[in-house]
Amino acid sequence: MRRGVALAGRRSAARAAGASARPLGRGRLLGTRFSALPRDRAGAGGPAGRQVGAGPGWPIGRTCRRRDGGENVIEAAPDQAVAAVAPVDWKRNLTAIAVSQFATKFGFAFATPFVPLFLSRELGIRNGRELAFWAGLVAGATGLGVATASPVWGAVADRYGRKRMLVRAMIGGGVILAATAFVRTPPQLVGVRFFLGAMAGTTAAATALVAAETPRGRVGWALGTVSSTQALGQAFGPLAGGLLSAVFGLRQVLVAGGLLIIAPVLMLARAVRETPRPELRSRRSIRQVLHDTEPAVRIAVGVLVVAQGLTYFGYWSAVQLAAVRLVELNPRGAAVETGFAFTALGLATGAAALGYSFVATRIGFRAVGIGAAVVMAVMIGGIGRAPAALLVIAAVGGMGLAYGALAPALSSMVGLEAPSAIKATVFGLSASVSALGMASGPIITGGVAALVDVPAALLVSAGATFLSAVMLAGWAREPR
Repeated sequence: MRRGVALAGRRSAARAAGASARPLGRGRLLGTRFSALPRDRAGAGGPAGRQVGAGPGWPIGRTCRRRDGGENVIEAAPDQAVAAVAPVDWKRNLTAIAVSQFATKFGFAFATPFVPLFLSRELGIRNGRELAFWAGLVAGATGLGVATASPVWGAVADRYGRKRMLVRAMIGGGVILAATAFVRTPPQLVGVRFFLGAMAGTTAAATALVAAETPRGRVGWALGTVSSTQALGQAFGPLAGGLLSAVFGLRQVLVAGGLLIIAPVLMLARAVRETPRPELRSRRSIRQVLHDTEPAVRIAVGVLVVAQGLTYFGYWSAVQLAAVRLVELNPRGAAVETGFAFTALGLATGAAALGYSFVATRIGFRAVGIGAAVVMAVMIGGIGRAPAALLVIAAVGGMGLAYGALAPALSSMVGLEAPSAIKATVFGLSASVSALGMASGPIITGGVAALVDVPAALLVSAGATFLSAVMLAGWAREPR
């Protein structure tokens, strides 16, 4: 009799200990991530496979079910739900995200650099100053859309998953970019580009996902890898788009660019796994997380985010003005020259993004950022003073070399400083401030170009970039 009671006790204890992380089956569980189950009591009946003990950290009478990122469903206590799943293969994630970002940036660069040509050839804007104004307004509308939507998408990503936001951004961006081919007036183009900025945001989504799933010691290298693949897409996209636009026309190139962005969505959805997070009402709010964060960390993140905004102000205004500058110097050959300029920009950016982490490990992210910002400011000023198209292309390539080190260095510093619980929210805020720079830069410098000239506008772009170097030198710190 005693032997039977002891055996029954051991079996009950074994069931209780094994319930914290056992697969329950395959498929979705009533379309939800969590499902509370009543704890079985002795003599209460019910399936024996669902008996759960009240071990440490378990709520009385309740457990949680969740999917492990694949097809298995895991039963565990709420505070053990994340630990119960298998570890994420961050290298596989990085590879899939890098490939998808190459295709995405290739698709965007396939068409976006030719907006001034689209305004001139398809929408009838012939005057140089008027063209600079509308090109700046179109670029500003895109940035304004990103700035408006990025904080919202970042908060949604922190709660419901960063992978879902990346897939959404790729689909939304591809569809709206293809719709750009059907606009007939400059104001319509401005409106469509605003919605493109609001629905896209693939860079912020990919950066947040990589930063969250990569071991801390490899974050800088991983973000540099993503930046380099993005830059390679930006390098070859304009060259291919420029050649194809000469054969098929700019409107057809816009549709093809949209399809290229959507193409890798299925691969990304199947290959990438994200560490699941409990979606519980007791989860800390953003305000609570910020309140618990050290003041020095809040200041460091704030300085970096503002520096990113200034960098984007200078970079994107210079990108638009470089295209206008090439149209001024050689109207007939502007399409091919623009393609070569942006190919040089992308190749230089990719090379710098791939190699900057090796330099950063020796001299620090902050030193890399300061030096790259100074060089970038000098190159932007050189675009406006170059007397020939070849020199403009060389200056654009030098700007890309500096930007390729500066952008991932800032992103790495933000990723290392941001609290993990709200990392996507911080990157959403970062993307919003950067997008404000992306929006205001082309608009302000476009106005300066319309009132004065393009070289004067480029000096404004260079000044904003140099100011980011001053901020990094004066108030930023090396991540700890």
